[in-house]
Amino acid sequence: MTQGPLTDVLLRMLRHERAARPSMGEVRDALSAVAEGEAVSLPPPRTPTLVLPSARRPSRRALLGAAGGAALLAAGVAIGVIIAAGDEGDGDPGPAIAGPTSSAPEPPEQRCVASYRVTNTWPGGYEAEVTVRNTGTEPLTGWKVGWLPPEGQSVDNLWNGTISRSGAEVEVSNADWNITIEAGSTASFGFTGSTAGTGSTGIVTPPSVSCSSA
Repeated sequence: MTQGPLTDVLLRMLRHERAARPSMGEVRDALSAVAEGEAVSLPPPRTPTLVLPSARRPSRRALLGAAGGAALLAAGVAIGVIIAAGDEGDGDPGPAIAGPTSSAPEPPEQRCVASYRVTNTWPGGYEAEVTVRNTGTEPLTGWKVGWLPPEGQSVDNLWNGTISRSGAEVEVSNADWNITIEAGSTASFGFTGSTAGTGSTGIVTPPSVSCSSA
């Protein structure tokens, strides 16, 4: 058997003379030193104060049982020392695991803008033109413009588009011949309307318009 620090400790623990065996505290310190690779230092056997002349030699079974128990005890203490040394460490819990992230969906790209222009007025009526511009980088096929006419204004006759109404709101979509607007290009439609309450001034207030792809 190869002689080593752990073997020396076990042999001292198995000494027959009680005074020659180290205490539990000394065993713990010695096993800690073995686990950490340091030199093992056990105190010399203590001088017995009483020698029993009739001491019997322990049986082989007793020796084997004691050796096995001592080995298990030593292994347990060594494992505990190693685990405790690993737990002390530097206190770094390791990198945190990031949870899944979510982001708000990007709003859809606005493909067109519309501008409303009053081209003519007269008492009780007006004429207007709406221009639709493709602000994207690809051809725009299908478009619609909507607005809420100011109080007293109405749309009568319209050209170059198809009109629909929902309550007081007005929506105009493309005609067959201007359904596609190339990138950076424009299409337009016009109409005449009636006014109420403007008297002879002919003042018509342009409403805000919205544009979207159809």
